[in-house]
Amino acid sequence: MLPAHRCTILQRDLILSQMQSLFDFCVMQNALVQRLRRSFSEGAEVQSELYVALDEGYISSEEFNETYKLVGRTRAAIRGFINYLKKYNKQNVSNREP
Repeated sequence: MLPAHRCTILQRDLILSQMQSLFDFCVMQNALVQRLRRSFSEGAEVQSELYVALDEGYISSEEFNETYKLVGRTRAAIRGFINYLKKYNKQNVSNREP
């Protein structure tokens, strides 16, 4: 059996390790959310450029419509993933609080 002071040192080390893991996860998740937000914005830029391509005759109306809808669905998926990560983060943090 370990002495009482050894148990508290081990417990402290375990708690510190868990806190570091949570911090690392939050930092990584925040970086991912930032990148996803940039991707979401870039999708709007692509949709804007599609209008230029259509006006200049580089693409047909059919290509425009198909691509515009595809980018829209992609942006919706990105937004949904961002919302999921934010919701997961709130639940995960609130569940860890004493």
